[in-house]
Amino acid sequence: VPGVCQPAKKSSSTDGGSGWALWVTAGTGSYEEMQAACEQGGGHLVVPASEAERLAARAAVQASDHGDVDFWVGYELPSGSDPGTMANYDGENGLTMEEVGYYLWDSNCGKCGTSKSWDRCVHHTTDATGGDTPGYYMATCSGPRPGVCQPPKDLWVTA
Repeated sequence: VPGVCQPAKKSSSTDGGSGWALWVTAGTGSYEEMQAACEQGGGHLVVPASEAERLAARAAVQASDHGDVDFWVGYELPSGSDPGTMANYDGENGLTMEEVGYYLWDSNCGKCGTSKSWDRCVHHTTDATGGDTPGYYMATCSGPRPGVCQPPKDLWVTA
C-alpha cells in the first residue's frame, strides 16, 4: 500500500557509520508514490553520498519484507535532459548527482540513451536484475518498486 512505511530502524552494522535511520516503504509503487510515502515519514527517497551509504540502502531493502529487489533511489532526470550528464539528475536532497559526487551505475548501461520528452527516474538493481555490477539504472518512473527512505540530513544522528 503506497504511503505506509515500515518503522525506522537504525542499524550501526549496515549504516556505514553514517548515522542514518533508513526505512523501507511497506508497499511498492511509482517513484512519485514512494517519494510521497517517504515524505509522510518525514524523509525522502535515499540519496547515497558514499559506497557505505549505498550498501546500507541495499541492505535495508534486503532485510525488509521485500527481500533482494530493485528499489528507488532519490534522483529524477527531467524530460529533455542528457542522461550522460550527472548534473542533470535532480536529487530529493536538493542536490544534483554531480553535486553529491557519488554514483555507481549498473554495468549493463544504467545511464545509456538519449534525452526523452518525459521524466525518468533512477532505481538500484540487484545481482539478479542488473549487470555484472548492480547499481543505479535510469528508466521510466512507473515501477512498481519499494522505496528506501532517509531523514533530511539535518536530522541525522551522529556518533
